[in-house]
Amino acid sequence: MEDIQKIWMRRGISVIMVTHDPAEAARLSTDIIIVQDKLSKTDSIDLGSPEERTMDEIDRIARSLLSRMKESSSFVQ
Repeated sequence: MEDIQKIWMRRGISVIMVTHDPAEAARLSTDIIIVQDKLSKTDSIDLGSPEERTMDEIDRIARSLLSRMKESSSFVQ
């Protein structure tokens, strides 16, 4: 993931990453789109630049994402 982040930073291109790991999404993303029910429900979160994010912010974002995942799925415990 760090290699993809370096390419993104160096070239300034858009990168779409799919992950089920809230911490990874919180650490690397500028925007997050949460997809539920086979694309019938989506939610967008604008996070800004990941370079400026502190570890406390990453942890808070990851916990919030995990909470949303638990609310929308009976599979996440």
